[in-house]
Amino acid sequence: MKHLLKQKQANKVGQILQALINWNADAILPLLDKNRTYQDLSPKDFIATVKLEYRAFKRSRDTKLILGTDLCKGCNCKEPIFVLKGNNSGREYALYFQFEYEEIVDIYQCNYYGKISFDEITFEGKDNLKVTFL
Repeated sequence: MKHLLKQKQANKVGQILQALINWNADAILPLLDKNRTYQDLSPKDFIATVKLEYRAFKRSRDTKLILGTDLCKGCNCKEPIFVLKGNNSGREYALYFQFEYEEIVDIYQCNYYGKISFDEITFEGKDNLKVTFL
């Protein structure tokens, strides 16, 4: 049974990733648990953020999204992430899938992966304090 659960979740992740690379954010909504938040947003609002990312890719003249993987170098240190990369711009959108008991409990954007320079990182903290290294 445990193997079947893992296979089911792998299939769900695959369906979500397939929808993402096909520019079809609406196809993700039925795959999400309506009682959970994703990136601290309702499922519908999470899908809206994905659509905003799509718009940014399209403004950058991307016509195809290429799926890759990397490792988080931030809050989920060394955990695998999925990276969508625009075919023309090289723009990237990375997502971390968080699991608990074989269920997807969260999906959120990861900004700290690949070759990171501390000159490019913005830290936001308590009381909206924001420090940016330029």
